[in-house]
Amino acid sequence: MQIVKPPKIQMDDVPLNRFHIKIAGLTFGAHFIDGYVLGQIGFALTQMTPQMGLSSFWQGMLGSSALIGLFIGSLFLGHISDFIGRQKIFCFSFIIITIGTFSQFFIETPLELFY
Repeated sequence: MQIVKPPKIQMDDVPLNRFHIKIAGLTFGAHFIDGYVLGQIGFALTQMTPQMGLSSFWQGMLGSSALIGLFIGSLFLGHISDFIGRQKIFCFSFIIITIGTFSQFFIETPLELFY
């Protein structure tokens, strides 16, 4: 049986430094982006519907696509981050969100926008 020694420094005694601020900023940014996307999808759908001729089916699919993406992303990337680290996953997520954001300029069908 392995004996676990208590840490030499308590977490409550560690002074606030740049690392803490960076992690707090990344976490806030990720949650802000999630909330922004969920809040803005309704406004975006009202503008896209006449331009793309969206049916009620596609309006529902595109409206729920943000929630589907959040669910699938947290399901898989949360588990993977236990192995490779949360900071790498945050950077990877930011890159994927950036690529997805700019690729929306080139879509022509609702199916492309859904994926």
